[in-house]
Amino acid sequence: TNKLTQETMEGKIKFTYFGIPGRGEPTRLALWIGKKEFEDVHIEFKDWAKLKPTAPWGTLPFLELANGKKIGQTRSCTRFACKSTGLYPEDPYQAALCDDIFDILEDVQKIVNDTGKGQEKEDKLKARKEVVTSGKAADLLKKIEAFISENGKDGHAVGKACFKSPFQSTESSPRDTQQFHIIGNKMTMADIAIFSYGTMLVCGFFDGIPKDLYSSYPKLNAVRKTVGSHPQVIARYEAEKSENPIWKVFSSVKDL
Repeated sequence: TNKLTQETMEGKIKFTYFGIPGRGEPTRLALWIGKKEFEDVHIEFKDWAKLKPTAPWGTLPFLELANGKKIGQTRSCTRFACKSTGLYPEDPYQAALCDDIFDILEDVQKIVNDTGKGQEKEDKLKARKEVVTSGKAADLLKKIEAFISENGKDGHAVGKACFKSPFQSTESSPRDTQQFHIIGNKMTMADIAIFSYGTMLVCGFFDGIPKDLYSSYPKLNAVRKTVGSHPQVIARYEAEKSENPIWKVFSSVKDL
């Protein structure tokens, strides 16, 4: 960690988002997994209009450092948290792969969110199911599954050799035969993004999405379980006081 990062991370930081996982969860989890103390502010939807002028871009989430500086975009907040807690690869190619996954997951969520807009409920539910089982979102989920097969490691048996990028040193990384991460064998932002966005898709927030959507995506589910089983993640959901059932779905991923 360089001097500038140490200075910006000194003191307690504050992270503000709605009281759901959504786009705020990757940053929250990076800070929890990295054991960085922060104030986790959950705001009510009814209070957003009043708070909106204080947000850097008029959107949520945003992160406020102890020195008052703010970061106001989902991916920049998450990258900052991951870089500051050792969850973002130093290797530029592996870092780019993490960004690839984060960006494509945003695309999947937008496709699902836009599907069925303005339609009658029955038509919307049908369209949503189709887009994730045989449509554009399904195509991207298949590509994510293939990406994990190429770059990750199997969590239930001895995996293939750890991924090496053209920029990596020739020194081998220790093998991890117990857990499955997207980029090689170390927890990264890519794993956190898969867990957060992947779980949000099937937690009931987006109506019309089958809860068993990932039954044909074993690699994706293995990544979700790796993150959901992390001690800091388990503690994070055990400490959640909200009665919103979405949180219980996130908590249950460890039992996949």
